[in-house]
Amino acid sequence: MGNIKVWLEDAERRTGERIEAIVVGMHYNDPDKYSSTRSPKPNENKVLSREDGLAILDQDYDNGYGGADCYPMYAWTKSFVYFINEYDGATALGSVPRAPIDCKPEFCG
Repeated sequence: MGNIKVWLEDAERRTGERIEAIVVGMHYNDPDKYSSTRSPKPNENKVLSREDGLAILDQDYDNGYGGADCYPMYAWTKSFVYFINEYDGATALGSVPRAPIDCKPEFCG
């Protein structure tokens, strides 16, 4: 099982950096995701506070293969941008440096 809120809070503890803002996209299982007339929900695709974003992302879900079953999101700290890696439906938390730095790039997904 996965929980994006838990993953982000773990990242905060690991790095010592607090999340500054979060943008949450449309849930993978949204019944209207293929509708050409669907409008974004009130907190969708908007910059949210840490607390509001984490509240939306606080859902346990099956993060194994099959379907993403979660929200796509971006979360910013002073030094990192976090996002959801997805490969064949399996999801995990990924990150990249927020600013250009010497680092070891890796494949995502």
